[in-house]
Formats: sequence, C-alpha cells, structure tokens
Amino acid sequence: DFYTGGAGNDTFTWLSADVTNGRKQLPADTITDFGSGDRLDLRGFTSVTSGAPIDTVLHVTDLAAGSMVSVKIGTVFYDMVMLTDFHGHTPVEMLADNMLIV
Repeated sequence: DFYTGGAGNDTFTWLSADVTNGRKQLPADTITDFGSGDRLDLRGFTSVTSGAPIDTVLHVTDLAAGSMVSVKIGTVFYDMVMLTDFHGHTPVEMLADNMLIV
C-alpha cells in the first residue's frame, strides 16, 4: 500500500497483522512524504511497547529510495514501511524527535 499524508502533521498506524500473516511477511507499505511533524504509531506491537530500548525492537535501514523501517515480532525483524526520500535517522533519533508513538 502507498500512503501520502499531504501537508500538515500525519500519524500512520500499524498492527502486527499489517506486517505478518502468521510467520509470513506481508509486503511493506510505502509513505511517500514522511517528514517533520509526521509520526508512526507503533503501539500495536508488543515488542515495541515492552519497554525494551527502541533500537533493539526497531531497525531503520537507509537505502537509495529512502528508509526501510523494520519491526521485531517475536525473534524476527519484518519490513514494515518504506519512508520515501527520508534519510539519515536512527530509531533513537526518531523517538527523540517525536516521530514514533510507542
């Protein structure tokens, strides 16, 4: 799925059922205009809300097209969303910049 929030502050929400079907990876979504003021709501993932350090349950991989955000479900990291043209941020920085809701 592709999402464009447009102007203003947007919140994009995921649940683990949006990422996996059992142990099968579902295709990652894409946000075309994620930036300052936008947020990813990750409260639907128990790994993220467990109190573990954010960088142990969320990975952000900088790629040519943008950043792939992967979330830990059980012991496996699953690709969740590609943030197009969004580069150079770690999970710790995104949390500090209020881009993550956990």
